[in-house]
Amino acid sequence: MAKSINQAFRKIKSDELYTPSVLVAPIVPHATEWASRFKLKHGRVPVVLMPFDTGKSEFVRMFSDCLRESGNPLWSVKFGHIETGQDFFTHDYGDWDICISNPPFSKKLSVFEALDLTGKPYAMVMNCMALNYHEIINHFCGREPQILFFNKRVSYDGNSSSFGSCYVCRDFLPKQMLCEPLPHNNTGRYFVPSDMYGAK
Repeated sequence: MAKSINQAFRKIKSDELYTPSVLVAPIVPHATEWASRFKLKHGRVPVVLMPFDTGKSEFVRMFSDCLRESGNPLWSVKFGHIETGQDFFTHDYGDWDICISNPPFSKKLSVFEALDLTGKPYAMVMNCMALNYHEIINHFCGREPQILFFNKRVSYDGNSSSFGSCYVCRDFLPKQMLCEPLPHNNTGRYFVPSDMYGAK
């Protein structure tokens, strides 16, 4: 986990910070509303793609839990990870309707370029400070991305974070920009790491 602004932007060894549940939980209600609109329009549940996730991902777990707890299916989930042989840029996931995940930091621009070429909705976690990158903000100029900010800088490893996280979305949120409160920042007694860290 980055302890300073400089470290926040350097490429870490794994190039990934796995998303804790406190950052996944806020996207579920928005996904539920989006899925309801999708079902009304298309007459079926959407397929949610999570291409940077294993079965231990908090995204996969939380969205799958919603399926088990709901009397009616909200969506179906497809997931994969480069370390299990599914490279986002080359793997054929077949049909899907929305992409929700947290891509590796150094590949974010390429991921957004690829997703925007599909024309499909997405909700992707990213470091808020990356919006200062010329190539990132230049990509979004004229595209009107939707952004979900939070009132706390969430930790991925239990230590205080030097940066905030947000969701950058396309055709997903009810407004262009939202800011929502979080119950805690995933530090101290509240710290719960993603099980993805133990997946290897």
